[in-house]
Amino acid sequence: MSKMTKSIVYLGFLILTSMAHAQSIEVTASVDKNPVRVDESFILSVVANGEVDRGAFDSSFLMKEFVVGRTSISSQTKMINFDTTRTTTWSTILIPRIKGRFTIPAFNIDGSITKPIEVLVIPATTSSASNSRDIFITTNVDVEEAYLQQQVHYTVKLHLGKDLQRGSLSSPTLENADIRQIGKDKEYDEVVQSRRYRIIERSFAIIPQRSGTFTIEGPLFEGEVIDNSRQSFGFFNRSKAVNRVGPSRSITILPIPSNYNYHWLPSDFVQLDDEWQGNTREFIAGEPITRTITLTAIGVVEEQLPQITSIYPDSVKTYPDQAETTTVEKN
Repeated sequence: MSKMTKSIVYLGFLILTSMAHAQSIEVTASVDKNPVRVDESFILSVVANGEVDRGAFDSSFLMKEFVVGRTSISSQTKMINFDTTRTTTWSTILIPRIKGRFTIPAFNIDGSITKPIEVLVIPATTSSASNSRDIFITTNVDVEEAYLQQQVHYTVKLHLGKDLQRGSLSSPTLENADIRQIGKDKEYDEVVQSRRYRIIERSFAIIPQRSGTFTIEGPLFEGEVIDNSRQSFGFFNRSKAVNRVGPSRSITILPIPSNYNYHWLPSDFVQLDDEWQGNTREFIAGEPITRTITLTAIGVVEEQLPQITSIYPDSVKTYPDQAETTTVEKN
């Protein structure tokens, strides 16, 4: 009987300890600026005071309203008069794509719930302190309506009003599409709204693989620029982290026409060249003849080209070579 009594008392101690641990956790959420401008980043900070798992924070459900960047985690432990306190902070970069009022919902961290945060997103053209922006991205498509598997030319321009120390620019995203960069980046200067910017231009070929109306999500830029407003020491320049996202583009993709019964090759220019080696007016029986057929198409990838077939009389033996495909970038 006594053993059972001890077990019950011990279990009760565990339950009380667990409840005290859960109650000791305090979680708060905040943003570093509000309102924010479209395509500019702000930081969401979630702070937990208490013993929590570093993986307890999940920002994936925020992707419906924002571009979710990196999340950095920091932990701090303090001991004062043998009383130990532990603080865990999650800092997540968020970038709004469109203007409006959005609510960052409550987070549940080990049973403790934060308060929702309402964020006001204002247009990118609104400026209270200056008449131009230091860094921004523009995007452009050559067509807003295309056929299935037709190449869409997509151009990104990163405008830099400050010296860039380092940075990376991601590719645009489109569901069910093949996206490839065309050529190398171009760099030049351009005056926009009476301010000179350094432009980094990058081109992409987007080949949609599904019909319908879609949104091409703009690329994300993550980098550091030299911040002249902050004091520098010696030869070291102070840098400032920046994050920008390009504006989205809506595009309509038409299906292949139902009455089209041939190989589908949506191209602005298709050419078939037929080249014979030697004298083409007179042939000698038993001597080989080399014939080269070249198919050229603009704005497609190699996988879209059809197989070239030829019909010869029964008196001719053919030994076809393996077809060779080449992609050439011009203009």
